[in-house]
Amino acid sequence: MLEDYMAAFHNIAAYYQNKLAQDYGAGKEPDPKALAAFEKWGTLTAQTAKQLAEFQSPKFKAIAIVAPPANNNPGPPIPEDVRTITDPSRLQRIYQQTIKKPA
Repeated sequence: MLEDYMAAFHNIAAYYQNKLAQDYGAGKEPDPKALAAFEKWGTLTAQTAKQLAEFQSPKFKAIAIVAPPANNNPGPPIPEDVRTITDPSRLQRIYQQTIKKPA
């Protein structure tokens, strides 16, 4: 929403800037009302851009990461009939043998 207001204020300021440029280009003294309006809308554009930058700029902050506590409780003991198998092929063969056994 701030971006929309900033663009609108910028467009109005540009309108008055063009009027001032035309006056300067024609060698005339600039209209005081146009000059005041340009300053007003230019200031509003700058203020809105500053407020918008608060939301668009990243904010880097320190983050503390705590290491997990040591695992003093390894859990329940593993029964002796449990096998530890790290080879996937061997695991597949044992699984197939288990399924083929008659109940």
